[in-house]
Amino acid sequence: MNRIRQALSVTTALPILTLLLASPVKAADLSAHEHGVANLALAQEGHEISISFTAAADSVIGYEHEPTNKKEQEALYHADEILHHPEKWLSLPANCELEERTVSLPFLDAEGHKERHHAHDDHEDHDEHDHDEHHDEHDHDEHHDEHDHDEHHDEHDHDEHHDEHDHDEHHDEHDHDEHHDEHDHDEHHDHGHVDVEASYTFHCDSEAVSPLELKLFSQLPYLELLRIEAVSERTVVVTEWEGDGSLDW
Repeated sequence: MNRIRQALSVTTALPILTLLLASPVKAADLSAHEHGVANLALAQEGHEISISFTAAADSVIGYEHEPTNKKEQEALYHADEILHHPEKWLSLPANCELEERTVSLPFLDAEGHKERHHAHDDHEDHDEHDHDEHHDEHDHDEHHDEHDHDEHHDEHDHDEHHDEHDHDEHHDEHDHDEHHDEHDHDEHHDHGHVDVEASYTFHCDSEAVSPLELKLFSQLPYLELLRIEAVSERTVVVTEWEGDGSLDW
């Protein structure tokens, strides 16, 4: 059930609209990091609509750490697809064109899209590995004599390289300690807050952009509560939703 709706008159809304549009609308300012909760801010000025979405990563993908299995990877890919295509969860009544979009989703590469063929690459690598093993078995019989010669040579080299081996072991222990420290740092980072942010700018043919349809709940299964602030030249609406619906603003 959608609840806690407040609407202000146009006289009150206009000064608020001016302040909001003077600086970018940031839904992150609406509340602190809360699991299961997302914030949506909308502002209209003439034919322009600005929308900002912010949520804890847990509210969007169901976790706040690097994906560890296929289910978590698929949740990340799905959220990336949804946030990059607002038409999947937002329906505007006027003919509106997306002019600008910014999406910040954790655990993706710098381009914002993780390699989705990673599993396919792993499969190819596995096939090459099997081929190499078969090739090695074939080579083993052909080079058996060479192997015996190498064993004799290795015994001779063993004494010469004993000191180098000790040095390498010490170096490996040092590298292990450094890796352990980096791992501890990463674990500490994983326990911190991780957020998702997205912003959009639309240009519409008409100023008549109310009502609009929001379908975030059907697209984001981990979302439990959506806090909305919508500001237009007509009114200001502050509301909380627990399901998809139509927003009059």
